[in-house]
Amino acid sequence: MADPIKATTPILRMAVIGACVVGLVLGAIYLSSTKERKTVILTKTKTSSDPKAAIPSIDASVPTKTETATFALG
Repeated sequence: MADPIKATTPILRMAVIGACVVGLVLGAIYLSSTKERKTVILTKTKTSSDPKAAIPSIDASVPTKTETATFALG
């Protein structure tokens, strides 16, 4: 029984190896691109009719005196 690898011509052997390498590279690119896709599930949120609930506490307290600062560059 003849060895199938030795029976093929070197050109055919190189073509098969090249096709395998190209297939592996394209498969890796495809799998890495599908890994990044994420499904976004949208949920409905309840909107509050109370306007105070929408303002964060840091924005609700207003300072009595506002000062500005000037910085020189150069």
